[in-house]
Amino acid sequence: MFSKIASQLCTRAEWLLAGRFDAILADHRFPLPVDFGASRLVVRTADEGRMLLSHLRATYAGHGVRTLMPTITALDLPRGGRFRIWADWHGTTREGSPLHLASVIYYCRQVPGGLRIEMVDCTRLLIRDLHPELVALALSA
Repeated sequence: MFSKIASQLCTRAEWLLAGRFDAILADHRFPLPVDFGASRLVVRTADEGRMLLSHLRATYAGHGVRTLMPTITALDLPRGGRFRIWADWHGTTREGSPLHLASVIYYCRQVPGGLRIEMVDCTRLLIRDLHPELVALALSA
């Protein structure tokens, strides 16, 4: 199970950098709560999800991030088909400098063919840029 989940997260990282947002969002349940410390953003639809992912991709590009790589630090044993994934996200810049971009807890459900993400908790974010539309989404939650 561990290697399959690690592979899925690596694929999602590639999709994010390539702008394949619909492929990423196909494995998410909406509404999707996303916690950023004390703030909560509720992504209600795939359209809102595309906006969030587009902003994340643009922010990473603006900071020179060229690659993304997840490291799974912990994985729950499934209970009732649900489990959590603790992951650290690392990137490298155009200059080759390493960055620890985020620490994230994914709340998931096992489904045929993989996993479905039901909630995201960003416990640490290196890049804290928020686009005004994302702030508006968070305030509407």
